[in-house]
Amino acid sequence: MLIPFPLIRYEFLIKQSGEQIAGGEKMKKRIIVAFMILALIFTIIPMVGTVTAGKGTNKMDFQIHLVGIAAPPPESSIEAGRNLIMKDLPFVMMGDMSTVQIGGETIGAEFLAYEGLMDIQQHLDESGESIFAQVFVNEIYYIYEDDGGEPGDLRGTIVVKALGNNKAGNGGTFVGKGTGEFEGLVIKGVQEPLYPVPNPEYDEITNPDVPETFSALDRIGTAMG
Repeated sequence: MLIPFPLIRYEFLIKQSGEQIAGGEKMKKRIIVAFMILALIFTIIPMVGTVTAGKGTNKMDFQIHLVGIAAPPPESSIEAGRNLIMKDLPFVMMGDMSTVQIGGETIGAEFLAYEGLMDIQQHLDESGESIFAQVFVNEIYYIYEDDGGEPGDLRGTIVVKALGNNKAGNGGTFVGKGTGEFEGLVIKGVQEPLYPVPNPEYDEITNPDVPETFSALDRIGTAMG
């Protein structure tokens, strides 16, 4: 039986309208779900912001004033032409003159312990004297609680890697990070040239066997924590 065209068109429109209504209901549900998700996100964001506020964005001044002396022998020493390469040469913090400053806090030598090793490549002149050196430094600063004026529990450490040159007028750069109480602390900056400071224990007559001077350096930069 032939079905008149207008009837076919009418049935098609009814079917299409039903599908649009069903599709509209689905779309409406999707929109509602989307709004629920957005509402949840906007509820969570302030909480997350409260937890992470300031983390990694607090910029502070940072400085290390290290006074000490290289204490040979190195782990190994190799001469190659006019180059002298020393591996793992210890550097020892001396006396009570060293300090670490983080923001407004200054930590004196009595609350510090130090480990430092240097890899040094020296360039020698014809007579064997060092005219230039590159120095790679790995060091750890252990920072202790002030327990009634005496070192107490370990607060944390600051681990530093530095690259320096000891030709007159040259300094270097350093980077580092904190652990323990200083977890999340990231530091970077420049190293000023080494300079001598008098050894307070040296006396030409009564104590001539100790070094007359120590080596001092200042690492100056910023800390983000």
